[in-house]
Amino acid sequence: MMLLTFLRVRMPIQPLPPVCWEDYDLIVLAGPTWSYNPSGPVLSLLDRDGARLFAGQRVLPLISCRGYWRMHWLSLRWQLARCGATVVGRMIFAHPSKEPWRTIGVFLKLAGRVPERSPWLGRYYPRYGHSREQQEEAFACGAAIGQALQRGDSLANLSCISGRAGQGCT
Repeated sequence: MMLLTFLRVRMPIQPLPPVCWEDYDLIVLAGPTWSYNPSGPVLSLLDRDGARLFAGQRVLPLISCRGYWRMHWLSLRWQLARCGATVVGRMIFAHPSKEPWRTIGVFLKLAGRVPERSPWLGRYYPRYGHSREQQEEAFACGAAIGQALQRGDSLANLSCISGRAGQGCT
């Protein structure tokens, strides 16, 4: 599986429903990082529907990752521009655990283990994924984006990098 994701293998996705083709003020393209890259389903979406879906649209990428988001961000920004989108910022949510614990934790999760319940490892890896604080931060960023859109403000300088990747939204 890791080799396939590293090689950017596309994963099949269902056809998009008609509501996806309507006009929107902003499209948020959200997805996880798979081996430094956008996920297989996101790559399939960009290949199959990207030009039609994103051309002339403002798009805000939202990346969920353990911490290795920079290549994903650069690739996604380039692919969206190739589709004719205007990328208006970025939202990055990295898992808050430190390395090497978050990598060890994800491999244990993939093996069917529950590392956060381990008395020893749980001290360094309290939970898989994002914290409650990050969830609250995501909701606050979403509310701020909605208010900016209603006021007609630019989102060109929006940057939200949370977790071990950085701090806060600007």
